[in-house]
Amino acid sequence: MSNIIEEKLDPNIKIALYSNFSNAYEAIQEIIDNSVSHRIIGKKMKIEIFFITKPKKLIIIDRGGSGMNLDDLNMFFNWGKSKSRSDFDIGLYNQGGKSAIGYLGNAFVLETSPTNKNKIYKVEDDNLADTSKLKKYRVNHFPTSNKDGYTSIQIDQLKINLTDNLKEKLKAMFLDTYRPLLEKGEIEFFIDGAKINIKVFPLDSEFHVENISFEITKDKRVSGWIGRLIPRSGVRGGMRCYYKGRLICDREFFGHPDPTYKGTLNFLFGEIYLNFVPVNTNKTDFRRDSQEWEIANEKMSNILLPHINDLLGREIKEPTEEDINKVKKVRDLFQIILRNIKTQNNAGFVFHGEDSGQKKPEFKGMEAKTLNDASIVKKQYQPRTPPPPDKIGKRQRLRSFMDWEVRNMDESIRSKIEEKTGGKVLVINNIFPGYIQTKASAFYLLETAALQTVPIENTELSPKQYLEEFDRFFGKICENINIAQEMLSKKRL
Repeated sequence: MSNIIEEKLDPNIKIALYSNFSNAYEAIQEIIDNSVSHRIIGKKMKIEIFFITKPKKLIIIDRGGSGMNLDDLNMFFNWGKSKSRSDFDIGLYNQGGKSAIGYLGNAFVLETSPTNKNKIYKVEDDNLADTSKLKKYRVNHFPTSNKDGYTSIQIDQLKINLTDNLKEKLKAMFLDTYRPLLEKGEIEFFIDGAKINIKVFPLDSEFHVENISFEITKDKRVSGWIGRLIPRSGVRGGMRCYYKGRLICDREFFGHPDPTYKGTLNFLFGEIYLNFVPVNTNKTDFRRDSQEWEIANEKMSNILLPHINDLLGREIKEPTEEDINKVKKVRDLFQIILRNIKTQNNAGFVFHGEDSGQKKPEFKGMEAKTLNDASIVKKQYQPRTPPPPDKIGKRQRLRSFMDWEVRNMDESIRSKIEEKTGGKVLVINNIFPGYIQTKASAFYLLETAALQTVPIENTELSPKQYLEEFDRFFGKICENINIAQEMLSKKRL
């Protein structure tokens, strides 16, 4: 004897699905995943988010994707219905987007226009809290002259707060989660009209990046790269693992010790694209019991081994607070010296961005007279071969940089110039032998800055002329040290 029991699905299951997020930006991310899955290869998609405070609502729009037709809408509202997906579709079980809307608010208005159909479809629900039954929606449609695919989701009766903190988290999430797609120009993000721009990773340029490529199964290849972060980068080390252009997990060491074991391991950094490794429902991790993950994990463990061994044996001498403060003080001194040299510029130096005309400069102001006071400057610098009285000579363009930074690099590098937001930065190596032997004396730091200020690249000067030019410039620095120190002391008072 036997009995038959039947599976049933109660509509109240939606309450559990609505609760399947830990915070607002995770729910918004799920909706963004839907937009990203509907992009058209070879065409840039624009995704916009608007925080409307009066009345309070959240609007998410994607433009340039495929949009949805009636069949697509019918599938969208079919909870859990499996469907065929494109190679770049990061969706899984056809429930995340609807669940996210229910988490964020109690009402929505959805408008969508399929590509090249000149028609907009509109669906509304003003009571998502009613889960007593599965709903039927009326789909209104009207013409449009726009041929581009378009989808807009307006969420009302919000259950979340639209805060500046949420905006900042969303910005960070977009840059973090969809970085490969942003780098390739496949998508761009805007929040309240402001475009979110990607920033380069703070990689150690002295380390040669290793490219990764191997096969998981037939026709399923994994690719990526391994590099090194600069010291105090502010970035979490480890491998960033992506699924179809979306970040699934970061700080991955594939079975090796992580930075909690030894801090030097945080310098390990890279990206790997595991497009064929299955992920869990909320895309918060890969399915680590899958065959694809086990193969990828074993191969990546072997690839990372020499990098791990290198970093475990590496001793990093971070600059001390004393080092950092000393460099800041000498930087301030050097900036005053440069300003003084510009003011009294009888030596013919030209800084980048200044007029390069050959008119002989005039002395102006009390400050320039004071700098030539014999009671302050004990010995005037005299070039080995003084120029004729009225000769200005070749003008060497001097490099300007806005800030100084001290950190460790390869021992063979004394200093270098890096481009950062806002200008150039002088980076001084705290493990260079000269830095260590002189204990980072003010004179050593000034000489280091002077060497970078008189650039040797892109100059028409011969080596002999360059050395003479550097001697002349450094001589002017030495002339101005005392008065600059006095000016700095008065400024701090």
